[in-house]
Amino acid sequence: MLLCAQLLDEMLGEFTFESFRVYSLGTLSRLNEAVALIAEIEASRVPRETLEPIIQEMLWSFEKDPIAKQSASLEINALAELIRQKYVMAELLGSIRLIRRLLSWGYKLALEQWLLKLFDEPKRKIEMRQLAASTAVT
Repeated sequence: MLLCAQLLDEMLGEFTFESFRVYSLGTLSRLNEAVALIAEIEASRVPRETLEPIIQEMLWSFEKDPIAKQSASLEINALAELIRQKYVMAELLGSIRLIRRLLSWGYKLALEQWLLKLFDEPKRKIEMRQLAASTAVT
């Protein structure tokens, strides 16, 4: 428990190495950001091109998030395939909402349980850092 507290303290510190800082957005936040941006695009307030970096961050987040992979791997793979194709915005939105719904229930508890499992595995410190960072923004 002390190690987790120390990791969080270090990641939240001002002088922490940039790669080990707490993420500004977690997986669920990135999903929410994508849903909000799609609404703005559909209302013609922002161009469709603004969605591309958000999608790439969301895919990166899925790749780094073992809870997302465990809870919604089929849906994440389907979303990644949809993104590779020329997608319809409504299909993209539906896919993102489905993943968000699957992750929302029990996400934080699953993240905490995964972290606790890592305490006994010293060779997985980088994964522990990543999960501690996700915990800080969840």
